[in-house]
This record gives sequence, C-alpha cells and structure tokens, in this order.
Amino acid sequence: MPALTIIAGPNGAGKSSFSETLSLPDATIFDPDKSKAEIWHQYPDISDEAVEAELTRVYERLEQKVLTERLNFTIETNLRNAFLLDRAKYFKKRRYQVNLIFMMLPSISQSMDRVNLRIKRKGHFVDAESIKMNFEACIKQVKGFFPVITNLLLLDASITEHVIAEPRLVALYRNRQLVHNDQKTQPQWIYEQVAELFTEIKTGDETIRVWRPELP
Repeated sequence: MPALTIIAGPNGAGKSSFSETLSLPDATIFDPDKSKAEIWHQYPDISDEAVEAELTRVYERLEQKVLTERLNFTIETNLRNAFLLDRAKYFKKRRYQVNLIFMMLPSISQSMDRVNLRIKRKGHFVDAESIKMNFEACIKQVKGFFPVITNLLLLDASITEHVIAEPRLVALYRNRQLVHNDQKTQPQWIYEQVAELFTEIKTGDETIRVWRPELP
C-alpha cells in the first residue's frame, strides 16, 4: 500500500531540511516553498495571488501523477488551513496509508529565531505575523487528522545552541494507540503541546484520550 506522509510544523521547524530523511526512500516530495521560489524566479513580476494560483496548479498536477502511478508521496506544510486534511481524506479513499509527522517547536519566538537563522543561510523570508499565525494554526489543524491517519509521529525539533539539530522522536501513535514514547522527562512545553493537541479529540461519541504524561 502506498503512503501519503505529511510533514507538518511551524515555520523554521526544519521540514525541508529533514523531509528526505523522514520520507520513504522512493517518495515524491512536494515542497511548496521551493515550488513557490521557482515560480517567482520564472515570473518575477507576478502578483502574490497569481503565485498562489500557479502553486495550486503545480500541486494538482503532481498529485494526479502520484495517484495515477501509485507513488509514495510526501508533502511539507505548516497546516495553516484545512486543505491538506481534505486531501488526506481523499488519499485514504484511494487506498493510501496516511501518516503525519509533526515537528514541534516550543514557542513562536523560537519559530522566528529559526526563520532568522535560515535567512542568514540564504533561506526564504517569512514575516512575523505569518509566523505567529502558522504556529497557532498548525497545532489546531493537527487535531483534525487523528481519525484519518495510521501513524502519527511527534518530533522535538527545538533548537540547540542556535544549530538546527536532527529532530528527536517524542512519541509514535499507530491506529490511535500509543506504541512508543521517549521515557526521558520531557521539557514542560512538550507536555503542554501534547495535552493541547489530543485531550479534545473526538470521533463520533468517543473521546480519544492519548499520552497524557504526568507533569513533573
């Protein structure tokens, strides 16, 4: 069974840096930031609205190819809206396994710091308001994926001495059940984000309560 893998996280979490490592070896990877940069390069005078429209067309063409050829597919996203939840449901109907990898950062300020670090390395700019909006939206959007996905991986992507380090696996859920979690005492922010993510998830009349570790 082919897989759709969604690598989600706030700006600066390292999605592009680690998408190949986190994807299946033969996966086709869609990086919207990279595609957007290519559109800007090809059409330097194009409006923002036209860029978004062209980006949607690029994605739709790639999605059709992936589905037709039954390819493994990875999408990088900050989950600022419900678009990919709709696509995940569609892929599942087409007999794809749907996996979500959530790269967590502790705060909006660290997301901004990571973007600034990326800019120094010739990466792309994101304004402060968008960073804040994306950080808050991402956590809210992840909640909706729980009934759709097979595997959910939570990764600690926080910064270490101003260096983008390889993300650390915090927990793995399979079919809504916790199958692995790091036994180390977690930073307070991880407990808080996990509690926010999953204590409110409901499927029909069932309330799903997963990995609620005791706070230190």
